[in-house]
Amino acid sequence: MNETKLKDIGDTHSQLGREALRAALDTAAAAALETAAVPVRKSGISEVLPPEKTGVGDSSDKTDLCAEDSGETTTLDEPFPLDCLPGSAGDMAREVTRAAMVPDTLAGMNVIGILSASIGAGLEVCSGGDRRTRANLFLMPVAASGTGKGQSFGDIAEPFLAREALRVEQWRKVDRPEALTKKMMAEEVLARLKSEWRKDSSAEKKRQFVENISAAQAEIDEAEKSIREPAWSTEQATKESIEDLFRISTREQLASLSAEARGAADILMGRYNEKTDESIFLSGYSGDRGKITRKGAAAIWLNHPCLMLLWMLQPDKLREMLESPAMSESGLLPRFLLADTKAEPQEEPEERQRIPDDVKAAWAALVHDLLNEYHEPDAKARVIEPEREAAVLLRDYNNEIVRRRRRGGDLADVSIYAARWAENAWRLALVLHAATHGADAWCEKLSADTADKAVKLMRWFSAQQLRVLAAGREDRLTKRLERLREVLALKPDKCEKLSELERRNGLDTDEVQRLAAKFPAVVVIEKISTGGAGRPSVVARLLPEPKQR
Repeated sequence: MNETKLKDIGDTHSQLGREALRAALDTAAAAALETAAVPVRKSGISEVLPPEKTGVGDSSDKTDLCAEDSGETTTLDEPFPLDCLPGSAGDMAREVTRAAMVPDTLAGMNVIGILSASIGAGLEVCSGGDRRTRANLFLMPVAASGTGKGQSFGDIAEPFLAREALRVEQWRKVDRPEALTKKMMAEEVLARLKSEWRKDSSAEKKRQFVENISAAQAEIDEAEKSIREPAWSTEQATKESIEDLFRISTREQLASLSAEARGAADILMGRYNEKTDESIFLSGYSGDRGKITRKGAAAIWLNHPCLMLLWMLQPDKLREMLESPAMSESGLLPRFLLADTKAEPQEEPEERQRIPDDVKAAWAALVHDLLNEYHEPDAKARVIEPEREAAVLLRDYNNEIVRRRRRGGDLADVSIYAARWAENAWRLALVLHAATHGADAWCEKLSADTADKAVKLMRWFSAQQLRVLAAGREDRLTKRLERLREVLALKPDKCEKLSELERRNGLDTDEVQRLAAKFPAVVVIEKISTGGAGRPSVVARLLPEPKQR
């Protein structure tokens, strides 16, 4: 190479082209690792710095998160970890996969969802300090219509839905008639008390009347609650309907279950309102206390609502939700464990597989045990403790995610999603614990093995979530690159200090370094030295477009 002709990076790029320049940059980057800052030449260029590594920490799912940069896809292609589902839960998922001819992911997520719904608000785990975590999860398996979603869901949900139907039948035959009778009697007492109130107005009598009238009214209110048909689950409902169902349910718990959740998603995204209706979903996930006031109706007080979601959604509807800023910015979509199941239509075999009766019976027994012990009783939730090793595993996972969410970390741009991973790992651990021990789960500590499996599941789900988000992440990076190009194009020598880009243009140093690593043929990071004792300046330089030949 003739150095008298190639004065600087721009000159090199113009005469030799982009590929030759990239080779030269690689050579310069390697040399820079062994040398200090080189005194500045007249061109003002000292050395090209190698791209900054944006990853923080060391984790087993790192390849997932860097797939868009490195081309690594190994972890993303791993099958759903069915081995993490214990006993009859794992057996049922495997047999449904064969019988319904659906992917492991679809059957596995259905099993986790029905376990979560069966536990309801009746079991909690101490997840650190005074914090208590419940087993309610938001799950969204993504699959097109006609790919076996209905059969997979029906086989797995049948014990739960059958018990709910029996509960409704009992209400019709016993609970509702009794509630109507109690209400009628209380109303008669109330009418008599009001009549007597008018006849005797002494202070002592008034106090007694107030107590009796209050007791009669409370009995009427309680009877009216029992007159409403009980609901353990709903397929699709408005925000107002969900609030009402919380109010009349045992321990304010509800499961939203749908094998075709398009309608439920439409309602959530504002079919009947001009704005999205995610607030009650957020409260139901976290159990936030709240008061709902409606015009012309009594206020609804929710003390600790518990909502579980299992929505099988079509790909186009998920894309619509991802494109809605409200769904992400509110924190709703980040709470979901979502995955593309890759379900495909299957040809009808000569002989269909059947789920063995003993597998069905064992699965139904587990669901019934969880319903009997945790979902049905109107009692205080059972609380379990984790083994020390289990707590350490889940804490370490949380801290790893925190480090990677920080500025400069590989999860910084999706921090709102990653923020829920550790919490969902605790929820998954509680579901797996209940699946392992059934009705006796409250007597056992959460084991390290269960915690390890929960983290393994959550790593798989986080990889799937990031895969779904990949297109959006790429789009955001491209837009930020265009913003950086616009700024640098207006600067002398097409370069600017990283500190000035952050101070004046809202392009922080870590973001610029990430862009340089992602697009090395467009922008490079350089260190410029004056040759004196001062600290060298680190700048971003825009590379010129190659000349057309």
